[in-house]
Amino acid sequence: MMAIHMRRGDYVGQCHHFAKYSSSFYGWNQLPFLLDRFEVPAGGETQSNIDLYMRRCWPTVEQTLAKIQESRDAYVREHSGAQESAPVLDVIHVMSDGDEEWLRRLKRRLRDAGWGTVTTTKDLS
Repeated sequence: MMAIHMRRGDYVGQCHHFAKYSSSFYGWNQLPFLLDRFEVPAGGETQSNIDLYMRRCWPTVEQTLAKIQESRDAYVREHSGAQESAPVLDVIHVMSDGDEEWLRRLKRRLRDAGWGTVTTTKDLS
């Protein structure tokens, strides 16, 4: 099972704020053991920095799918060495305060990408 947290809601404004001031954000992005740790870029509010922040802070559905696939592929590579077949990773839970339409689109695209079970925060009661 994979679980991801996608802060949405009003966060888009915060992401632009972080880019404007070259701020760090969300402590998980700074953990030193992460392979894709967020490094705060120099230079302030350039288009290049805004694009970088938005990919990490407010990714599109396509960017989200690419990151999930990259993580899924890495997991399978790491765990398939001595086993006869690669491990199955086909359950994903999306924790998010995103709006219903965005979550429906993401769920549909995840299913199209081969995830057998896709749940979101909105599915829980």
